[in-house]
Amino acid sequence: MISIRTKLALNEKKKRGATLGKPKNFSNSGRILGGKKRKEKAALNPNNIRAISLITRCRNEGMTFEKIANELNQNSFTTVRGKGFTKNTVRRLYKRV
Repeated sequence: MISIRTKLALNEKKKRGATLGKPKNFSNSGRILGGKKRKEKAALNPNNIRAISLITRCRNEGMTFEKIANELNQNSFTTVRGKGFTKNTVRRLYKRV
C-alpha cells in the first residue's frame, strides 16, 4: 500500500510540473563530480585520518589486514558510517596512502 501511494503521489507531482531529482547528477560529468566529492570527503574525515595512521604503523610492523581491523575495533575506531572495520575496509584505506 505504501508503494502504491508513493507512486501515485509522485505521479501527481510530475503532472503539476515538479522536477524530481537533479537530472544533471545523472550525466557522466555528474557521476565523476560525485565520485571526486566522496573521495575528498573521505580523505578529510577525522576518523579515516586517525585510522590510516594506525593502519600504516601496524602494516609496517607486518600485521595482516584482519589483525589490524581487530586492533581498530578493539580501540573503538569506527568507519565513516559508524560501523566496525573489516579486513577489506582496512585494505582500501591502506591503498589510499
